[in-house]
This record gives sequence, structure tokens and C-alpha cells, in this order.
Amino acid sequence: MSAPSHASKQLPATIDRELTDLLGPPRSPWEAPGFSYADELLGWASRWSSPERIRQLVQAVCEDPALLSACAARSFHHPLGFDKFVLLVADRYEVRLHVWWPGTRALHEHIHDHRFAFASCTLAGTVRSTVYEESPHGVLMARYRESRTERARDYVFHEPELTRVVALPPRPHPSGTGYFLRPDVLHRVWPTTDTGTATLVVKVPTPRATTTVLMDPLGKPPARIRRRFLDTETTRARLLRAAKWCAREV
Repeated sequence: MSAPSHASKQLPATIDRELTDLLGPPRSPWEAPGFSYADELLGWASRWSSPERIRQLVQAVCEDPALLSACAARSFHHPLGFDKFVLLVADRYEVRLHVWWPGTRALHEHIHDHRFAFASCTLAGTVRSTVYEESPHGVLMARYRESRTERARDYVFHEPELTRVVALPPRPHPSGTGYFLRPDVLHRVWPTTDTGTATLVVKVPTPRATTTVLMDPLGKPPARIRRRFLDTETTRARLLRAAKWCAREV
């Protein structure tokens, strides 16, 4: 692999400076009236979602052996059918690329929330999101509490409780649009076609130790799932392919 260009070397530092300035010092994730950086974070993700910016970001990761190795160590094929690439990581943020390749069948996603807030912008294709709220008049669901093993390699699900939820109207997010979600918002997100979808996701960790997963109370409980991480060369090849595909070059 050739040595990183000067521009590629500077790009991660530029992103780190921009996101650190945007997010500011660590704060309570439940600060009223919400996440003050939400609009700015979504704006940042939108600006970095152009095909040229994605190409530059992928090139910076692929040309730097340390960044590429770190990316591969955190990247894997998600059980829901997409490749999750963790491009850059810092204490206050994580920059990801999610890719549902053309022809890949997206699996059913359970209603869930997260340990983190995030902004997501659609690079190709369309995703649809639905938010759910707990209500005594809603559909009966089994609520599982999900945690991680010590090395964060496995998802572990604990005994469920019962709750009821109602769905808000679904929202489409076609290429060039995005959204922000707090960690405590119950939701589902899925691609609308099998012709391929990609999103740029900026994750902001919070102190939450567990998440919620909702399922049909008569259904089979979620299984313990082990992540299978990608090797360096597979990561590099798929990242370069994704960047070209987002630019409609393949």
C-alpha cells in the first residue's frame, strides 16, 4: 500500500477538530430541553455525505495502515444484513458507514433504542424510519433488556417485561436527507429496496449501560449473537467499492 498523501493524513485531524468543537465538553445525555448539538451534528453529517467527501474519507482510512487496522477491528457484517464500517473513533464520537449491498435482503429489525445518540444521512437508496411510543392503548410487546459482554463481542438479552407501544407515522429518508435520534427513542429503520442503500452515521456515546429491544410476546426470544469482524484486506476492498458505488461509478 502506498504512503498516505498529505491531504489524507490531515483529514482525520480536521474531522476530529470539527466534531470536538461541535460537541463541546462531555455533558449529561438527558440535558433539557434535549441534545443541544442535534441540529449541528445532522448538519455536519449532511455536509460530509457528498460522494466526494465520502471518497476522501474512505481514501484517508484505506491509505493509513493504522486507521485501516483500527477500522477492520471494529467492522463487521451486521446480523440485519448490512456491512458496518467504523471509520473513525474518539471519546466523544464515532463515524460509521453502513452499506446494504445491491441484492442483499435486509432482515426484519426489532423495535429498539440505543446507548448512543446519532445522526444519519442517506448516501444512496432510501431508508424508512418509524418511531414508537409507550401507551396503555398500544400493541402488547415483550421488552427485553440488552447488554454487552465485557469485551463487547456479544449481545446478551435478559428476561423480558411486558409493555404496550403505538407507532408514529413512518418517515422516508431518501438519498441526500437525514435525521437525528436520541438514545432513548424506540424505533425501527430499514432500507426500502434491494437495489442497495448506504448511510453515513455519526454516533455520540452516552452513559447508558443497556438498551431496549421489543418483540412479539409469543415470539422466540432473541438469540445471543456473536459479531464476526472483518479482516483488513476485506475491509479495504469493501470500503473502496462502497465509495465508488456511492459515487455511481460501479
